[in-house]
Amino acid sequence: MMSFFGGVGKAPIAVILMVSEMTGSYTLMVPSMLSTAIAYVVTGRNTIYVNQVPTRSDSPVHISEYAIPLLTKIKVRDAMT
Repeated sequence: MMSFFGGVGKAPIAVILMVSEMTGSYTLMVPSMLSTAIAYVVTGRNTIYVNQVPTRSDSPVHISEYAIPLLTKIKVRDAMT
């Protein structure tokens, strides 16, 4: 189940670490790496996060952070040393 989530969630390293943490040992590290890698390749471009944007600048929520240039936020007295 964890390898399936690593494939469709596009988070294979996090899943491998979760398996190690949940089992309490590193005995399942190699099998989880193998199964997660296979699931990642099999799922291809399919993901469960269909509305996830590629970068933070593409997000409509964070558009205000990129709309105002940085220099308009800084005052001259704060920049002078």
